[in-house]
Amino acid sequence: MKRNLFFTILLIVFISHPASSYASFPSVTGGPGLILSDSPLYVLDKLYQKGKLLLAQTPARRAEVRNSIIGERMAEIKIAYDRGDKTAMGLALLELTEEARKIEADLKEARASGADVSAIAKTTSDSLRFYRKVLSEASLSSDYDVSLALEFGRESLFASKTVIEDFLREEDLASAIQDDIDDEGQTAVLGVQARTERLEKRLSAFERKTNREAELEQERLGREESNTQERTLREKRRQLLQRRRDLLEKRKKKLSETREALKRAREAAKGFIETRQEEKNLQTAE
Repeated sequence: MKRNLFFTILLIVFISHPASSYASFPSVTGGPGLILSDSPLYVLDKLYQKGKLLLAQTPARRAEVRNSIIGERMAEIKIAYDRGDKTAMGLALLELTEEARKIEADLKEARASGADVSAIAKTTSDSLRFYRKVLSEASLSSDYDVSLALEFGRESLFASKTVIEDFLREEDLASAIQDDIDDEGQTAVLGVQARTERLEKRLSAFERKTNREAELEQERLGREESNTQERTLREKRRQLLQRRRDLLEKRKKKLSETREALKRAREAAKGFIETRQEEKNLQTAE
């Protein structure tokens, strides 16, 4: 709720500013997104999308529909950006982030009902990663107020992405976390330190989870020691536990390498900030 309110206030301020000159917006694959908020057909377009959501009979299916709607919102953002239409772009950004948050709720509801949502979670996570890259690229070549709005939209998608990643399979989760780290490390913007610290916390939680799973497996084996009829099963589980331990060691090594990468990213961000401050001091001295 606080995230939504803050982003809404930001967009209101953004829309109220005079029009700016924009560079060309990166291409997006979502679509069609040809009907903007100033079109007489906009209401019909919204009704059509609501109809698709009503026809989706399960929360998982609703999440899939919302993911396609997010693609249309991105296409609208591109068109509005290229036209210099701040109002249309601001509304599309707001609706984009709202749909992402609703996907979070849909996936939670679907999993609570016993559905396997790992596939749609991966599709959505991959989509949000691509759209965040597009917003980041456009942000770097935009005026300050436009860049700020796009960057906050990107941050909101990141918050949703981290929730959606909780529904991924374990191997996909590890890959998604590494992708997030790579993406943030390549984004030379202020605030990278806060994002990398957030990622490091998620990595620590992931490591605790895998450690706990190994402990539970060991406890389960201990309880079975008293049952002589399950020797074959115990042996197979011991082998499985050993393989999981080997995998855990590999993960720990990867986590260690990742933390080193995060450390370098924070140092680079710090150096960037210090350089900016030195430049300002030189300009003031002149």
